[in-house]
Amino acid sequence: MRVVRVLRNGSPPAWAWLLLIIGMVTVFVLIMPIGTLFQVRHEYQDVRSNVALLSRRSQVLGKEITKLNSTKEIEAIAHQRYGLIQPTQQEFVVLPGPKAQSAYGPVPVGSAVPTTTVVKG
Repeated sequence: MRVVRVLRNGSPPAWAWLLLIIGMVTVFVLIMPIGTLFQVRHEYQDVRSNVALLSRRSQVLGKEITKLNSTKEIEAIAHQRYGLIQPTQQEFVVLPGPKAQSAYGPVPVGSAVPTTTVVKG
């Protein structure tokens, strides 16, 4: 075992200080990247999960785009949302008669909800 000789003024020799500084720098050089490595790994996992989520969302939207590009779907939306019909169709509104009955008695005329029937001509 080697003993560090202390100088007369009470401080260790210069090479001992140099060795201590080199040791501290080595520890910081090794420990600091390990923390950064864990942080980067966590961020990488977050990015991978976001990419998977966006990929699934992209597939769903692709299917919806394909569906909305069909003429049949456009016609259905136009009829449901805006009440539009084809030029070759006729639309009839059926109202309840003046003596309409429900399970609870006569239906007031003002509260009757019309139903729409589209007939191709």
